[in-house]
Amino acid sequence: PDEVSGHVIVIGYGRVGQMLVGLLEQQEPLVALDIDPTLVADFRSEGTSIFYGAAARPDILRKFGAERATALVVTMDSPIVADRVVAAAR
Repeated sequence: PDEVSGHVIVIGYGRVGQMLVGLLEQQEPLVALDIDPTLVADFRSEGTSIFYGAAARPDILRKFGAERATALVVTMDSPIVADRVVAAAR
């Protein structure tokens, strides 16, 4: 992810995140981030471009090229955590 640009970052890989990735994966380069290590391991073993990380941390967003991304989509079900992610991205 250090070298990717023009990509979409999907934060949260629950039901909505998975649907979004399914829609975008043929059209856009993308990276998914989730904080559930079991979920990340399961989907990585299937070849999904998903990584473990706390997206509310600005250093994690920088690591995944947020400043070079076309879009950052937050698909978390917790409004408080989603607000933290958006604040970190800004």
